[in-house]
Amino acid sequence: MKNRRIVKYIILIVILALLGAFAIYNIICNDSFFTASLANIITIAIAVFVSFYLVQRWTDERKRKEIFLSLLTKLQSVIEDENAYNFDAQSKDEITMRKRDISNWIKILEDANPPYIKDEDVKFIREKFDEYSDIIGNHIDDLDALRKLKKDLKRPIDLMESKIVKIELDIFG
Repeated sequence: MKNRRIVKYIILIVILALLGAFAIYNIICNDSFFTASLANIITIAIAVFVSFYLVQRWTDERKRKEIFLSLLTKLQSVIEDENAYNFDAQSKDEITMRKRDISNWIKILEDANPPYIKDEDVKFIREKFDEYSDIIGNHIDDLDALRKLKKDLKRPIDLMESKIVKIELDIFG
């Protein structure tokens, strides 16, 4: 590992030394090295500007995609937690807080409305969350009955989770 690093540095130094020697030789022996026409200057300026603009734009877009991927990953981690459907050791407040947390993540996703995430995918997640939320809302006062509905709670969660995975794959695909 250390030898590879040393070899890379040696190769880099040799390349830089050769380029430097070539540049010095060209400056000394080529009388027209520093002369350039206005057309050459404009062409170089346009090429540098366009390449910088495109690279910067691509970097910004990639960063935006990574932010949404992070948001989806956080949402996924909240819903795939067993405590999202197994309420055996949870209080009413904990259940409500988790439901509110999931709702907030979905709301952020809806409000952002990124162009690379299909509206119908976000709507599907919202619909499945509403289904999940309705089950909890209908039984929140009877925690014993709610604890028996693990399978009913797990179904919309599994569907949301699979849709999130699909969206994550579509973002960079």
